[in-house]
Amino acid sequence: ARALAPILAGHSLPAQLWRALQTVPKTQRRAHPVNMMRVDLLQDARQQWRMVEANTIAAGMGPFSEGLITLQQTLWPELQRAGWVGDAPVWQPNPVTAALADALIEGAQAVAGSIHPLTVAFVVEPNEDNIFDQRKLARALEQKGVKVVRLTLTQLAAKWERQRAPELWLQDVGRVHALYFRTGYNLADYRDVQGHTAPLLQLRAELETLDVALAPTIALQVASAKAVQVHWYQHPEQDAATLALDTPQLFLPQLNPTESDWPHWLLKSQGEGGGNVVEGSRIPERLASLPAAERMDWLLMRRIATAPRPELVPVLRRGLIQMAQSLVSELGVFITGRDLNPAGYLLRSKPETALETGVHRGAGCVDTLAG
Repeated sequence: ARALAPILAGHSLPAQLWRALQTVPKTQRRAHPVNMMRVDLLQDARQQWRMVEANTIAAGMGPFSEGLITLQQTLWPELQRAGWVGDAPVWQPNPVTAALADALIEGAQAVAGSIHPLTVAFVVEPNEDNIFDQRKLARALEQKGVKVVRLTLTQLAAKWERQRAPELWLQDVGRVHALYFRTGYNLADYRDVQGHTAPLLQLRAELETLDVALAPTIALQVASAKAVQVHWYQHPEQDAATLALDTPQLFLPQLNPTESDWPHWLLKSQGEGGGNVVEGSRIPERLASLPAAERMDWLLMRRIATAPRPELVPVLRRGLIQMAQSLVSELGVFITGRDLNPAGYLLRSKPETALETGVHRGAGCVDTLAG
């Protein structure tokens, strides 16, 4: 609450989720938190890692980097014969799918006890098309005997048999032991067919009263809000030990500029995912267009000065291999469990000129760690 204080009076999703959680007394909160975090890092021009953001909800896409290793190993001999690449590198292992599946199973078992089989529900977008890493994770769960279902927030609300609380029972599904959220990280995700957000926000808070594992709980989700990231930087002595981070240099300075050096700054909303970043000369225009009540929902981040990769990199795009240059890579490190166990990685690369990585939108590409 201390870290969120500067934004709690605003309209951002972290603020509204936190206010919804306060309607549930602490003595009634039974949900088991499942930590499946991804911390995104950029290497700056001095080759030091800087944190871009942390994601404790919908922290996916890791299976793409994992699967790409297999694809690269298969294609490398052919690429080598064509003169596109040199000797095969040493690929770093990336067991992220199994690690995420184990985290969900551990959470489900914490509330199910000896009951089997376990059921995990993926809570997804109504028209989700970014599903392939989800399918790989679902298969890993099913191979371990876990039942997997997919449903939207609206479907969850309609199927919930409330009279069977504190367990979570859904019509046509049965008891659900864990909910894995791949939606719910932007305010628009909570709009119902009438355009209202209050009912589904309240539903999200009511789930905290159930004997169910939540990936994540509301508290865990807002812990990765950008407002909290600001707090980390301003008070590293309070939080660095908790986060098991080696040095405050990992934190990106986030200050209010006193002069118009906008090319060195980014304006970010408290929302997650793509499309929430404004750069350069458009920053003062966006600030001027925001109502006073919404200004607290945005923050300024100093742009990280990066050193693009000097080598040419073969990139597969639309079925063709192209040579790309001046790529900047963003490393997402997955962490699971209360002990913050490393759980694989996601590496994405994009042109130096691209504002966001945006693999799903085609701006960047999935990459792997190899040397």
